[in-house]
Amino acid sequence: MAEKTEETRSASPYSTGGGGTRLEHRLGAVFLVRLFTGGAVLELDDRPPGRVAFQQSPSTSVDDLVVTASLSATSSTRLDIAVRRSPKFIRSDRKTKELVTALVRADLEAERTGQSYEERRLAVAVSGPQKHAQELAELAVVARGQSTAEEFVELVRMPRKFATKGRLDHLIDMVAAALIEIGDDDAGTAEHRSWSLLRRLWTLQVELEPGHEDGWTRLVDDLRTTALEPSHEAAIALRDRIEQLSGEFARIGGALDAQALRQRLHGHIRSDAHVPPAGWSTVRALDQQARMAVARSVVGTEATSLTLPRRAVRDELSTALRADGDLIVKGDSGVGKSALVLDALEPGELGDGRQAIAVNLRHLPTRQLELLALLSTPLEQLFSELTAPDRLLVIDSAEAAAEDHGETFSHLVRSARTAGLKVVAIATTEGAGVAAQLMGQSLREFVGTGAGRVPAAGSRAAAHRDRVQVQPRAPVLG
Repeated sequence: MAEKTEETRSASPYSTGGGGTRLEHRLGAVFLVRLFTGGAVLELDDRPPGRVAFQQSPSTSVDDLVVTASLSATSSTRLDIAVRRSPKFIRSDRKTKELVTALVRADLEAERTGQSYEERRLAVAVSGPQKHAQELAELAVVARGQSTAEEFVELVRMPRKFATKGRLDHLIDMVAAALIEIGDDDAGTAEHRSWSLLRRLWTLQVELEPGHEDGWTRLVDDLRTTALEPSHEAAIALRDRIEQLSGEFARIGGALDAQALRQRLHGHIRSDAHVPPAGWSTVRALDQQARMAVARSVVGTEATSLTLPRRAVRDELSTALRADGDLIVKGDSGVGKSALVLDALEPGELGDGRQAIAVNLRHLPTRQLELLALLSTPLEQLFSELTAPDRLLVIDSAEAAAEDHGETFSHLVRSARTAGLKVVAIATTEGAGVAAQLMGQSLREFVGTGAGRVPAAGSRAAAHRDRVQVQPRAPVLG
């Protein structure tokens, strides 16, 4: 009698259909937080996601969210999620019958086209605790414990053993209708396909909307240690920014991995909000070494400093560094090219939206494999640690590419471009041609002039220089 009441009760199309964009966006935000923090996902065997994709139709019929976790270097688990606010798994509910049809299509596709290296799972996410979703979850647990559809159906239909028998009857009828619509003669019986679907199916009863927002509130605690400031307000702002990103990527059918998400959250998160890969400390040390090797101000015995007046040149260079495309800065030896560029990488010059790594090519090994051995991690992955919208790799002493560092120089350029960094090479006039040739694509030039030249030996300024020590600036890695 209760089931008959369920079949005849009317429900709004919104509550049983597409689920509502707010629920979808907030659930997307939950998975993005797990992606960012490395949090475990129960439906992925308690592994953190490595990729979150939105609205992936037509690649899958269950397309609201697709979350993937790596099991090893060669295998992964993929969870395709349909988001519905409150579906009614009864024979007469048209919207839920459409959902079941989509699930059956996805189950057939996973069965026939699935790859050995990827396990594909399906999920239905609903808003808050719901009877139908809970019964479906209980049926799925039983189905995963039975080796055949016959054993599963017989077990559930045993008298007084499972309270979910009625829900299974409804599901089998809905699957039977789906098979008729799909028109697949090789799909098996409705009982077999129901068992197959349930073995692959998870239900998520998420508390993300008004009335039951506990899950949404808990995200604030998850983000408190990674927000730009360790405050409740900063964590709320970060959570809301992630929800905004979820909505943006749902509209464009986009996808994010952890590195791309961190870049999107630049300015909202701490720079040490995650554990960097092996080799990052070496990159930072190389950056510091490259900066310290360049004299950018000189300090005399009476603590007076000499800074060459090059404001106009610096402004021109700053404009060139901000423009799109790679850049080569060239000029005679001693003209002050490196000092000009590294001055432009100071915090006051970079601003919040730019980050830079500087390396001196002569400080690096001459071979790509030797560089990889030094860093332990591929360069493109290390360069991806930068998260600002505008990211630069500065290669000082690039004229060494014309000597014995050509292979390393080319590898640096390729890796930087793969990671989305703009390349700025600094080279002497005589060595700039080889560096430019190795950089290949359309390249802009900035020519250093004598206006900023370090004083020549024997001059009064040079005598002053010879009596002082170099005063390097602090490294900047944002």
